[in-house]
Amino acid sequence: TTAFGLQVTNVDGQASNIYTGLTAQAGGGGSTTGNVQVTFTPNSVSRDSGDGKFYYSVNLRETNGVGVTLVGMSAGGTDYSSNISSWFGSNHLAANGQLSVNMNTTCNSPCNYTYPWVFTGNDDHGHSGLTWSGSVFLGQ
Repeated sequence: TTAFGLQVTNVDGQASNIYTGLTAQAGGGGSTTGNVQVTFTPNSVSRDSGDGKFYYSVNLRETNGVGVTLVGMSAGGTDYSSNISSWFGSNHLAANGQLSVNMNTTCNSPCNYTYPWVFTGNDDHGHSGLTWSGSVFLGQ
């Protein structure tokens, strides 16, 4: 259990104790830099009346026409880099491509958190150390 009392489980039932949320931005120089937009569906999540969990999708979309290799992923400050490929099906986001994963989160009551997700990576043009982020709100 984390300090925030959250647990996220991916669609394969792998549970991870984490914190939630994000929107995207990237840095770099020279030629066009890969950019990943991080969004959530829905972006504000209410507790399911049946099992009390919060269900949402984490969506990644490359928006600058340059492929990106994801090398880091954290949620709520916890490193989940080793789960990128297993959760999203790949660690490479093609130019103008999309990746997504369905997640569910449990949270001790009361739960009103803006939960950040941060991704790092390198693009196909050689830009490294890029960072993108976004947040999902978990509310009652």
